[in-house]
Amino acid sequence: MACLVAKGFALALPLGALTCVALLVLGAEGETARTAGAHAALPPLRVARTAPSATPVATAAATPAAPRAPRAEAARSSAPERAPSALDARLDALARACADPERRELEASLQALREALAVASPADVAALIAFFKEATDPSLLDAIAEALAPHGLARPEVLAALSALADSDPAGDRRVAAIKALGLATPDDASIAHLDRLAREDRVTDVRTAAANALGTSVEHDPARGPAVARLLLAVALHDEEESVRAAALWSLRGQDADDAAVAQLGRVLARDPDLGPRQAAADALAFVAPERRAAALAALSSALGTERDEDIRKTILASIIRAGGADSMPVLEAIKATHVDLAQDAEDYLSELRRGVVDMEQLHELKQRKEDARRVAMSGGGEAD
Repeated sequence: MACLVAKGFALALPLGALTCVALLVLGAEGETARTAGAHAALPPLRVARTAPSATPVATAAATPAAPRAPRAEAARSSAPERAPSALDARLDALARACADPERRELEASLQALREALAVASPADVAALIAFFKEATDPSLLDAIAEALAPHGLARPEVLAALSALADSDPAGDRRVAAIKALGLATPDDASIAHLDRLAREDRVTDVRTAAANALGTSVEHDPARGPAVARLLLAVALHDEEESVRAAALWSLRGQDADDAAVAQLGRVLARDPDLGPRQAAADALAFVAPERRAAALAALSSALGTERDEDIRKTILASIIRAGGADSMPVLEAIKATHVDLAQDAEDYLSELRRGVVDMEQLHELKQRKEDARRVAMSGGGEAD
């Protein structure tokens, strides 16, 4: 949703900073939208892996209650003279929806703007660009960026305007929204190079984070670019000084796109990065590597348990071993049970179900959770667990 962190992104939220959650999906599906996670005793089942970043990109304070919705007329003075159009009404409606704390009409307003863009005249598009350049509400900027896909982003003049704003607009929120929109377009060599440059070289942390997220999102529109983009994201993850940028790059990387060298680099990040966010994202990416690289991923994950001291990262690593290996992870789990006391019970919970032939990851997760619930009830002296 606009005004929220979209799948694959770590972007500004008008209602506050995004809580980082490490989602556990005991399955190999839904990797394209990951979000980095806050620690939990057992990472929850994850529907999608994206990008978000492990650390939220805070670009604005919480939206005040019922702010006045900016109107499209504010920007029309700089657009070519023309009669009011359906696009103007759609922009006004979207501004009102973003100003509503309950966002009741947001989805409908987004869809209406998309439909208007499909038939918009060049003058209408010029007015939209002018409006975007003068808008200041981060939630509205983010919403327009989302609504531009697909019809608005098919227009060269829109892409050119967004590229210029991404490079040098004085408003950080507008730069981040422009970068988000660029990530929603079908990529070409020039757009990938542009996002890569922003992710590696820009001085603003939020801009580098947004560019890393946009690189990951661009792959959804051209999956064949996945391996090349994975290498670019790993370069960011290995060299940026900011934890949030490194984590965003890793959460945006699809494990299935990692080649042999990338799997090895993910293992090094997991073993050596000084911060939790990048380590957690690297562990998660290793869970989704291609079948021919699962043995290397399992080796990297099990090796990391020898040095990792954070309790929650250790649980993430264990979960990634299950996701990556399925039934083939049983020898690794046996070794973990014998050598890592803190994970012995968790390993046995999974092993007991794998031995019974349960290999469906969602079912494994559910059965594991039931075992934990039953132990908690027993320890508290309560009745039977639900």
